[in-house]
Order: sequence, then structure tokens, then C-alpha cells
Amino acid sequence: MSDPKHARNMLAIAVEDLEMARQMLTGRFPDRGFGFNAQQAVEKALKAWLSLRGVRYPRVHELDRLLDLLADEGEDVEGFRGITWLTQFAQAFRYDGLPAGYAPLDRPAVLAEASALLAHVRQLLEGAPR
Repeated sequence: MSDPKHARNMLAIAVEDLEMARQMLTGRFPDRGFGFNAQQAVEKALKAWLSLRGVRYPRVHELDRLLDLLADEGEDVEGFRGITWLTQFAQAFRYDGLPAGYAPLDRPAVLAEASALLAHVRQLLEGAPR
């Protein structure tokens, strides 16, 4: 059963996570922290979308897996597959740090992709009952 209330709560937290990442555009914040906050925003937005569709989601950080669940429900998720590489910031990079020679993140591009997902979920929620 669709759970718009839970979806709205998850999206609100996703917005906070994305704002934390946005605050890391300036200053000397490591990519590891920025990437983690961006990944968390995307993960929570996907879980909000799943909640809206009435899909019970697993407690995972794997963005591809969450998108696959949405695709199984007939949702068009292909436009959001390009940001799934952020999963590594919630898994390997979270504890092991970035590997040597890792290219710096294009933070504005990451924020734009994550923002597009959050806007999509927000639009879906606009038509949901309160």
C-alpha cells in the first residue's frame, strides 16, 4: 500500500542531506564527505519513491538495487541510472577512504543530478493524498 506520509518524511531527510552536500561546495570539505551526503540524499529519495509506490524496500545503500525495484514496478528510472556510482561513497569509500589517484568530484554536476531526482520525487508526491 502506498505510504505518502513516509515518502514525504524520507524526501524531507533527502533534502537535508542534499543541503549538507551543497554546503560543501565551498571550503575544504573532502570528497568522501560530500559524496556520502549526496549518496544519502539519492538513497532516501529513491526510498521515498518506493514508499509512494507501496514497495517495501530493503535496508541497503545500493542505488542500482533500489532503482531495479522501481523498474520492476513499471517506473521509468533509466534517466537516473547515471548517479548510481555514488553507492561507493556509502560502502567502500565510507570506511576505506578514496583510492590513490581518485579524480576530484564534479560537485556541481553531482548536485544537479541529485536535485533532478529529488524534484522528480517531489512532483510525484504532489499528486499523492495527504
